[in-house]
Amino acid sequence: MVKHWPGGGACEAGRDAHYGFGKYAVYPNQNFALHKIPFTEGAFKLEGKTRMASAVMPYYTISYRQGAENVANSYDPDIITRQLREEAHYDGVICTDWLVTADEKHPGIHSGKPWGVEGLTVAQRHYKALMA
Repeated sequence: MVKHWPGGGACEAGRDAHYGFGKYAVYPNQNFALHKIPFTEGAFKLEGKTRMASAVMPYYTISYRQGAENVANSYDPDIITRQLREEAHYDGVICTDWLVTADEKHPGIHSGKPWGVEGLTVAQRHYKALMA
């Protein structure tokens, strides 16, 4: 499994996306595409029978203004269906990161990370992730 699609190094002000204060990934100078190169030119272009990594994990972050909805990558059909499946031609398993559908208990505690969909129920989050 490779992670974290579409790149996990762009958290706003260097904050950790495991917590609500780090939920946004920002891409100054329009450099979003650069973060996908390790996937599109590496993990998804392997030599031999495998061809590509068998599984990929989207990151917790909301890739700010890079998808259709400004929700966490696992929920955004633009990030998952269009960019990962259609543009990158990825046909393997997509596995969400830990606790993306759980409720955030407190901003400073390691708990749920439903970034961008905090107003949905847990069941609605599961459905939204599956439909992405």
